Amino acid sequence: MKLIFKRLKLKNFMSVGAVPLEFEYTTGLNAIVAKPNVGSDTTNGQGKSILGIDALVFALFGKSIRGLNLKEMINNINQAECEVTLWFSVDGSNWRIERGLAPDYLRIIDEDKETKGTDEEEESALSLS
Repeated sequence: MKLIFKRLKLKNFMSVGAVPLEFEYTTGLNAIVAKPNVGSDTTNGQGKSILGIDALVFALFGKSIRGLNLKEMINNINQAECEVTLWFSVDGSNWRIERGLAPDYLRIIDEDKETKGTDEEEESALSLS
């Protein structure tokens, strides 16, 4: 089985606010690089791990790799409409996972069927534990 990540979009997820942040995967090695903060020589706290690991794990498994509960993953300023969308392919079939908190939802969408006019998606409720 060949799994290829294509794109990741975050909104109100952890430190990412209401303006969506998108990351597009390219063929080969993908790196997330940050510039040091003004007046500092460090790149800590700029969201590299959120984009590179946390959002990907949340989209796929609905959990935090850091052991946070789901409520802690919602942006603490906006406190609603947390959304993570992951586009990927499995053996050439195109899929999209849409996962949200406040409101809670999970959609797994076969994009090949969606583009052909058949809308088959599965929804599941999440509990904020």
